[in-house]
Amino acid sequence: MKKKALQEVSRFTFTIHMEDCMALKMMDRGALAPFLDHLIEKGEVVGVKERKSGQYVFDKLGSAAEFTTDYVGSLLPPHKYLMPQRETLVRFGKGGTAEAEVLAEDRILFGVRPCDLHAIQIMDQIFAEDNPDANYLTKRERTTLVGFDCMAPCDEECFCADVGSLDIDSGFDLLFIDLGDSYAIEVGSEKGAALLDGAAVTDADEYAWTRVKAAREARRERFPRKLDTGVYNLPLLLKGAQDSPVWEQTGEKCLSCGSCTMVCPTCYCFDVQDVVDLDMTGGERVRVWDSCQLDDFAKVAGDENFRSARADRVRHRIHRKFLYLMNKYERPVCVGCGRCARVCLAKIKPTEIVNELVTESDPISDC
Repeated sequence: MKKKALQEVSRFTFTIHMEDCMALKMMDRGALAPFLDHLIEKGEVVGVKERKSGQYVFDKLGSAAEFTTDYVGSLLPPHKYLMPQRETLVRFGKGGTAEAEVLAEDRILFGVRPCDLHAIQIMDQIFAEDNPDANYLTKRERTTLVGFDCMAPCDEECFCADVGSLDIDSGFDLLFIDLGDSYAIEVGSEKGAALLDGAAVTDADEYAWTRVKAAREARRERFPRKLDTGVYNLPLLLKGAQDSPVWEQTGEKCLSCGSCTMVCPTCYCFDVQDVVDLDMTGGERVRVWDSCQLDDFAKVAGDENFRSARADRVRHRIHRKFLYLMNKYERPVCVGCGRCARVCLAKIKPTEIVNELVTESDPISDC
């Protein structure tokens, strides 16, 4: 089910996707590196590079030679550039002076996979509603998203096809589709179209659209099913499994390290801390990432912890992705990237939790 990622919010207005701007261009495979080098010369471009063997990160690119499209999901999602691990919100000084700080710069995120594009759409919606977050929205407004469509699974951990995040038709400025000898490029915004000014691209003909459709249909067989029920069955399934022994069994394995949430592209919990300068003349209020899987996350005044059991915290994480927020936004808030399963020292996988719950429940009709 589609939802608009973000409309006008306060003074922060930007277009995620424009139907009248949607077009298809073609670029020879050999023209990608010169195109990327040109973008790097003009401004900051962040793309995927191999940090060490088998580990990939989004980082500032110095040249096209550093960039790779052939990677297992990056260690951290690209949203770290929209919601940094640590950022200053307010600077304060003597006499009660305080000034909000919103730092942002023009940046291109290059090589973003469909799952992460879906995740950014979700984050856009979350940070725009109720009390719009100026820090996030300003960074988002000044960020250009260049996606690369997936033609094969990252590895055995991803299940993007099952949660609907393999296919993407909005939420990007440009989307590259690998056709082997060339790239088809979907133009999703005026900002994306501007990036192609002067680039070695041609207008796509009807045959190009046919090739894109065929490539996307052919990839379906490469993405084996991981969930034993349709994703839109999960809210009802989870509501009926509040007391399932699966939670205790999983909680016994969980180390409460928080790694799963730290690498998740749709987790946005944070703590706010005041840091005072050593000379006591001022300081800053900072936002830092936090995790609902940590022991003290739900501790409140009086030393009461209303989610002290690991089983409760594990259940809460799965409920956030497939129950609470899914009911609110009418879409899964897990994009199936597989990062949490890759980093978990206890080998806890959301697909296995869901499938165990399916097995112990009454049969649920697929959707």
